[in-house]
Amino acid sequence: MQSISIHLSVKGMTCGACSSTIEEQANKLFTNEIVNKYKDLDLHKFECNVALVTEECIINFNINNFHSDSVHKVEEITNLFIETIDDCGFDCGLISTDLGNLKSSNPSANMSFIFKIGGMTCGACSSTITNQVNTLIKNMESENLLLKQTDNKNNSNNDCNVSLVTEECVINLVLANKDTKNDIIANIVECIEDCGFDCDFVSSENLDQTIPLNGSVGRTITLNLLSKINQDIIDLMSNYFNSNKDIISFEFIEDNSKNFSAKENAHGLQHSVSYTLNITYNITKTTNIRTIMDQLNVNFSIESVPKIGHSDSIQQQQLDSLNRTKEIQFWKSNFYTSGWISIYTMSAYMFIPMFFNHKKMPSIGPYKFISPKYFRISFVNVIGLILASYLQFGPLGLHFWKACKKSMLLFSGTMDTLVCISTFSAYAFSIYSILNIMIFNGDSEVLFDTSTMLFFFICLGKFLENTARAKTSFVLSKIMTMSPSVALLYNSDSGLSSEISTSLLEIDDILEIKPGSKIPCDGVVYQGVCEVDEQILTGESTPITKKEGDKLSHGSINGHGRFLMAAKKVGDDTSLLKLLNILKNAQLSKAPMQEFADKLASKFVPFVLILSFASFIFWMLYCKFYGIPTVFLGKKFKEVNDPSLSSTSSLSTYFFEIFKVAVSVIIVACPCALGLAAPTSIIVGTGLAAENGILLKNGKILQNFQNIDVFVMDKTGTLTQGKLYVEKFEIYDDIKLDLTEKELLSMILLTESASEHSVAYTIVEYCREKIGLSNIDRYVMTNVEIKVGQGVYSEFEDKNTGSLITIAIGNKNTLSKESLERLNNNDLEKQTEVAGTNAFISLNSKLIGEFLLNDNLKKDSKDVLYYLSNVLNKEIYMCTGDNKNCAYKFGDELNISRENIKYEVTPIEKYDLVCSLQEQGKRVVFVGDGINDSLALVKADLGVSILNEGLDIVMESSDVVIMNNKSLVQLIYCIEIATRTFKKIKSNFFWSSVYNVLMLPIAMGFLVPFNITLNPIVAGASMALSSVSVVVNSLLIKNWEPTDIEGIASSNSINVPKRSSFGKLFSWVKGGTKKLNTKKKYQSVTTSDETLYEMA
Repeated sequence: MQSISIHLSVKGMTCGACSSTIEEQANKLFTNEIVNKYKDLDLHKFECNVALVTEECIINFNINNFHSDSVHKVEEITNLFIETIDDCGFDCGLISTDLGNLKSSNPSANMSFIFKIGGMTCGACSSTITNQVNTLIKNMESENLLLKQTDNKNNSNNDCNVSLVTEECVINLVLANKDTKNDIIANIVECIEDCGFDCDFVSSENLDQTIPLNGSVGRTITLNLLSKINQDIIDLMSNYFNSNKDIISFEFIEDNSKNFSAKENAHGLQHSVSYTLNITYNITKTTNIRTIMDQLNVNFSIESVPKIGHSDSIQQQQLDSLNRTKEIQFWKSNFYTSGWISIYTMSAYMFIPMFFNHKKMPSIGPYKFISPKYFRISFVNVIGLILASYLQFGPLGLHFWKACKKSMLLFSGTMDTLVCISTFSAYAFSIYSILNIMIFNGDSEVLFDTSTMLFFFICLGKFLENTARAKTSFVLSKIMTMSPSVALLYNSDSGLSSEISTSLLEIDDILEIKPGSKIPCDGVVYQGVCEVDEQILTGESTPITKKEGDKLSHGSINGHGRFLMAAKKVGDDTSLLKLLNILKNAQLSKAPMQEFADKLASKFVPFVLILSFASFIFWMLYCKFYGIPTVFLGKKFKEVNDPSLSSTSSLSTYFFEIFKVAVSVIIVACPCALGLAAPTSIIVGTGLAAENGILLKNGKILQNFQNIDVFVMDKTGTLTQGKLYVEKFEIYDDIKLDLTEKELLSMILLTESASEHSVAYTIVEYCREKIGLSNIDRYVMTNVEIKVGQGVYSEFEDKNTGSLITIAIGNKNTLSKESLERLNNNDLEKQTEVAGTNAFISLNSKLIGEFLLNDNLKKDSKDVLYYLSNVLNKEIYMCTGDNKNCAYKFGDELNISRENIKYEVTPIEKYDLVCSLQEQGKRVVFVGDGINDSLALVKADLGVSILNEGLDIVMESSDVVIMNNKSLVQLIYCIEIATRTFKKIKSNFFWSSVYNVLMLPIAMGFLVPFNITLNPIVAGASMALSSVSVVVNSLLIKNWEPTDIEGIASSNSINVPKRSSFGKLFSWVKGGTKKLNTKKKYQSVTTSDETLYEMA
């Protein structure tokens, strides 16, 4: 099975009705046409997501039986989607097509899968799982999803092994096609869960994967080939790649895309690239992205461009889209044009006639007929007709008519439909009025001023709306500009640096970073010392000192020093690019309120048209049978001042005024405000959170934060600093060893080096310090195993005697039965049960000693928990793998009830704690480190991770990521921002609904008994400004200021900075993203020339 993802750009959407129309039509196309047309591909699992704010559409579906001709068919399918969206009245273009990880080599794969199983209690449980999974394996073999043993060239078996002790299930399978991996994993998880157990996929390993030689690192890249090539050249290139031992695999994919980049234009190409090349290789001095591209150019005269998401051309296109450059320019230009035309029409048809009697107007200057006998039309009407026709059918009018026509053909409606019907109605009535004068010598009731003023107010509203919407994407735009386009590649032989594109960077490249420049990728300090501003990721603008070996983040800004760095993550794998993708993907998810609003908006336009027609019919019948209300008497009738006119049934008396009522009903309705209510708030809220070092995975999180009851906090690295230190290393007094302390510490160092746990890091550093430069090579490690929730196990061989030594380091779960009995000895138990983290050392299954590690609380942990429990009235739990005394020590310091302190818990037990709280009907937030706590994070209603490892790791299991691991106050920030954003979403929905509920009845004539009607021009102005008000209201989210909680646990007082709503509004109008200088504890500061964000 092959997963296909089509990424499209959609221009011209104005509201939720637009996005709903696209999703509906795309779904119909896939279900009714594509599936039937491409039966050989076995298409299924279709999904279409439209982001109104970022103007993007992502279409996902799966293909079975993927073959060589499938790529071409995917291109045909892509074109069908583009044509369908174009037919809906929008401008659609292809951004990219992701065909997954296609390989040209054998599609089969020998893989090992690891699953974590919860709920097993005895051997019968593990046996049940084994039997059921083996039955599933046989079924998959019969369906040719797996290769049977006779077909397996690697002599591997399809088997299942379940460990009751480690609660793991290891399954080895030979996949007939590696693209079916995800489906097979899903089937296995479903099978185990059907047995009555909890199952989570942990990891997979390709046993056929070529292992990089000499410690080299593997990488996969995609190159766009900028020259057309035939099969002969492909064969030559294949022979060349096969002869290079560092190249693991490669795949040529034909690409007939119509889009091509700016760089391709620079090479004079008039057509898109013919092929893309996926290539996986081991990084060496002679084989890397630059040498591969050089060899393609030298040997085959083929130029290539790396296909990386932050290339200059793609970045500029995305920036223009987010900043709405084209939209703002279009509406600004038409705003000026329609403005000048409206000044003429309003002056000619409204202002000047105010000073003259209606009957005298035909005898005044330009209001005279050109020829009273042969051409009964005035100069004013001729000019008005020309100008109104230009707006109605010129560039501006065609913009609306194009979308209106296509939406009506699909029996749907958008804002464009309402604009076209209302403006054309006024225009057509004016044409009728002119013809009535010329042919039948009738009365002049021209509405050119109404038509042109409607266009003017619509352009004004769209211009203001797009300007405001551009500001909602301020963080996305900032992040895009934080990636430098070039880097300085350092040559250690010559000591000189050369400038190269960041897209050509390779892992382990040495780069020179000059003062004030941006870090071009993720890496570590190679040589020198520097101060780096990492506000882009952590929200903390205070420069951080970095020395050799310290990590550097892509997009951070160097201070005043020069240093060298080694690249560790390049291309799309850097933290900055992943951060950008997370923020963009957050816009594709819809909160439940937004889904409801989009459905409502899609039905809104037909409803408004029915209301308009109903209003027109009602008032026509009312005037016919019950007399004409005074407000419907035209100006010329009012000047006669004849009361008898109110009872006349002459159609000309009231038709003109009732027609304006119908037009007002159409134009006053505004589905745009409903459609923009949630997306604009979400993008501002997620952007504001990112500014403060908080990543929200999707918009639904904002709503989920509103009904939380319990916060379950992990201790180490969450409430504490996570900087463990060895307080004591002890070999018990009654233990006699045949090896020296340095030899023991050397084996412990090698053992713990295999683990990434914070306890292991601390022990490794301690052992290195104690061993120093001593070279102990008597013992060779032959095996090592990490067991989650327990510790690390290893085996060593004594070179002198050949004997084997086993070592286990971890908690009590690593101890043998005899060691546990020894530990329960009163004297030893009293010795070990001290406040701290115990790491017990077992040698050949015998307990010989321990490490005692300790940690310190973060400076604001106590204040944060006090705020959660006493201000927000949330229940607090703390869970830790440490012993009881250690847990109670920290719990008492944090004022957590001992009943809510869970100690010596494993990751499974943390998961069980979350489950038990949820069974009580409570909504749970789990706050942890994102790796060891992944089960609990996924199970909780909201999972919040403190970033201690790579962003890609924690995002798999978390809904929220706090980027700054030095402070916990960002958890409060996250709650406040989510609450503020959700309130804005609700207020946007409320006011947009109130607007339509109030304005529609007024437009329909509910106030006619009070001689009040809504002029179409006023209706157009209010409609245009309603969308603007929603966007401006969303922008006010940026005026959020954090609560100062420092010291509240001891002082019981909270300082919340206040200022008036007018002050906030004037601050935004005056300074854009800048805010008033309000003094607060957590004040963000700006850097020198390259300011990241101004969050004050």
